[in-house]
Amino acid sequence: MNDNILIEKIWYDTDFYEVQIIMNTEQIRCKINTYIIDEEVNALSQKILDYVKNDIGFYWEIGEEDSDSCPKIIIESFIKDISGHIVLNASCQLQSIEENAKCNYNCKFPIKTEVGLLYNFAKQLPKLNQQEVGICVHLSDYKNINIRPDNQLP
Repeated sequence: MNDNILIEKIWYDTDFYEVQIIMNTEQIRCKINTYIIDEEVNALSQKILDYVKNDIGFYWEIGEEDSDSCPKIIIESFIKDISGHIVLNASCQLQSIEENAKCNYNCKFPIKTEVGLLYNFAKQLPKLNQQEVGICVHLSDYKNINIRPDNQLP
């Protein structure tokens, strides 16, 4: 599975910070820099945890339409099967790479993952709130999956 969401903290101030979000699948890779606050990261983490544990769909949105500094990004639940396979819908607004272009492109695509990976991602997200540049959280971080021996989530 090549699908992934990677969020890396690249700069911070006292009450907000800048992250680079990379979302990719076999067909697309988008890279977005945006500003975010602790509460938005905590909200994404909690919404994902509620989804994994209670099967309640989630919707997370940050940014603004046509914003150069805080582009709109949406991540929402889409499909979850009984085997633990999950499909998320990602939607973002990408800026044109052409110099002086005044247009943005909307991009929407599915990201495939699994329950354990999504749970681990949600548990790792609050690390971004630490005042340290370079902290990075991956959806497809196989080495840090935290599942008990009986295959149940903690």
